[in-house]
Order: sequence, then structure tokens, then C-alpha cells
Amino acid sequence: MFKKENIKAVLFDMDGTLTNTEPLGIEVMKTCLGEIGVQISEEEWVLFDKVWRRDGTEMTTEEFIHQILGSYASNTNEEEFTKSFYDSYEGAIIRASLLPGAKELLGKLKGKYLTALVTASNQSQTQKVLKEHDWQDAFTAVVTQDEYKTKKPDPASFLMAANRLGVSPESCVVIEDSKNGSRAGKNAGMYVIGVRAGNEHPQDLSAADMIVETLIELHEKF
Repeated sequence: MFKKENIKAVLFDMDGTLTNTEPLGIEVMKTCLGEIGVQISEEEWVLFDKVWRRDGTEMTTEEFIHQILGSYASNTNEEEFTKSFYDSYEGAIIRASLLPGAKELLGKLKGKYLTALVTASNQSQTQKVLKEHDWQDAFTAVVTQDEYKTKKPDPASFLMAANRLGVSPESCVVIEDSKNGSRAGKNAGMYVIGVRAGNEHPQDLSAADMIVETLIELHEKF
């Protein structure tokens, strides 16, 4: 049961939870492939969607690019294409809108709870988003993909954040939009709130202890 008097820290995912970035991976990949004259099948786009959301496949983005270029554009420099894709994505996420209630909730938590951003984005991407939204001081700690070897649903990232904040997992609330993120929070022994607002495609949030449509619903919980 959610009891705010037992909570010391609130741990946020970023992409799809605070910022509306879920559609951007496919948009940027379509642009990058279009620039080299490549059109892929609907089945391949479905696969990329799973790759990008890290749900339903173990394939990485780099492996997907290798496969697609090998099939459609073998003369394209794979390293240059991959760099171009990630550079373009970093530019796109800066322009991504905030999801409903994100700014207000962070403002309400400031000074009342310890907060952490726990994201599968890398350090460069994360810092650009923080700067764009003037969030450099919004989080007590920031944990990015560069700092842990295993991906959600492994709990390593959330446990690292709790350790960095100096609190027990049991005193943490995780706010997530994804299946793997929700499972990671539960695997860490934390209370998990699933948020649907950033899901372009439905996510299985059944692992969460509480599910809300938007962050606005949480304004009165803390």
C-alpha cells in the first residue's frame, strides 16, 4: 500500500515517463534510412519498434542497423550511419514535449523527497534533456545507461540510484511507463507506479502496484 509517510525517495524513468520521446526512435530511423534511399517492410518496422522499446527481442539497435544495411544498402558505412542516427535522435529528444503533469510534479517533490532520474538513455542524451527543461537541479541523483551493464528489468539501475541517495529500496517509489521498467522497480523491492500517458503502444504495466493515466493524478499523492 502507498503510504507517503514511508517514502523517502522518488525515482523517475525519463523517456515516455517525463518526456514524450517514444515515437521519436522510429521517426528518426525513417528519416535516416530515407536519406540513403532505403524503405523497409512493415514487419521490419515492427521489429524495430520492439528493439527500440527493448520489449520482445534481445536485438540491439546496432544489430538492427547492421541487418538492415546488409540487406538494403551494403555499400553504406555502418559506423557513420549509426552515428548519424544517434546524433539525429539527440537533436530530436531535445524538442520532445513534456508529458502532462511532469513539470508540476517535479516542482512539488523538490525539497520534500529525494529524487533520482534513472534512464536507459546515455549521459549525453540525458544531459541535453536536463538542460533543455532546466532540470539540472531537479534531481538529487542521475543514473544513466553508461553506468550499469544490465538493462531493465534487471534492478541494477534502481538499486544504484537508491544506494547513491543513501536510502533503502523499501523507501523508494519508482515511476515508470514501460513493462521492463515496472518489473525492474519491483525486482528492486520498490513500490512502482505505472503511467500510461507516454505509451504510443500499449504497455503491460501489470507488475506495477498502482497504474495512472497521467502524472497529474499523482500530484495529490505526495
